[in-house]
Amino acid sequence: MIRAGAGTNTIDTDAAAERAVYVCNVPGRNAAAVAELTMGLLLAIDRRIADNVADARDGTWDKKTYGKAEGLLGSTMGILGLGSIGFLVAERAAAFGIRIQSVAREGRSAAAVARADELGITMCGSVEELVASSDIVSLHVPASAETKHLVDEAFLARMRPGAILLNTSRGDVVDEAALLTALDEGRVRAGLDVFDDEPGSGHADWGSPLAKHPGVVATHHIGASTSQAQRAIGTVTNLAAHLCSEAGGGEVLVSQRVVAALGPGFDTEARGEIQLKGFQRPVPTLRVRGAQTPA
Repeated sequence: MIRAGAGTNTIDTDAAAERAVYVCNVPGRNAAAVAELTMGLLLAIDRRIADNVADARDGTWDKKTYGKAEGLLGSTMGILGLGSIGFLVAERAAAFGIRIQSVAREGRSAAAVARADELGITMCGSVEELVASSDIVSLHVPASAETKHLVDEAFLARMRPGAILLNTSRGDVVDEAALLTALDEGRVRAGLDVFDDEPGSGHADWGSPLAKHPGVVATHHIGASTSQAQRAIGTVTNLAAHLCSEAGGGEVLVSQRVVAALGPGFDTEARGEIQLKGFQRPVPTLRVRGAQTPA
């Protein structure tokens, strides 16, 4: 069973293990798509693009109202979750002249440290420090017991007045009741692609107080939904299916041709692993790297 994207939280991996079914995910293939939407949400909030479009389509010209925006140049973005998506968001935000910061932690690979240095990312000593010193906070963390309601009342209270919260990760990372209160009080603005109670189907009737709030730009959990991302996921998913059937862990050599098809950086430590959850504990890992000669 293959999860096309980051995380396996939507799959009962324990039940799969009991039935000797391997579960693997293919992280990183949709990272650019999610990063692009993150920046789109940020721009939409700052320039009130959705409201602009709605009024223009309704026949209303209101340059007086919509001509007021702070702008992004020189602002500070705090990124929580400095993985493949977080780094791509940092690259794009830096191109806008936004200062980037994240949270220092032990155990980052040398490649990740070097990349953070290259992008000029400042490391804060704690989440609290990052939140209090950021104009924008962007969430790119996995769903887990540790991240559930990471954004709670105390987190929101530390945010700067008028700060922007972006969530393209998982809905339950945010305490939606606490966020709604902060929005009602005008303390924050938010760009949300994920919701705790979002429908599981592609089309449904759904009413969310958060999505309807005027301080929110909401999208339909479409972060990974671009044709480019789906083609990339399809390529690596086919490879993952083969590897799952052939091995239970260790290192697998694939041809340089296949590595090239997977995209730049797949054969690096940060992006060249396919996580398998199945028979063994600890979870076995297939590390994919290019063979020295074409196979």
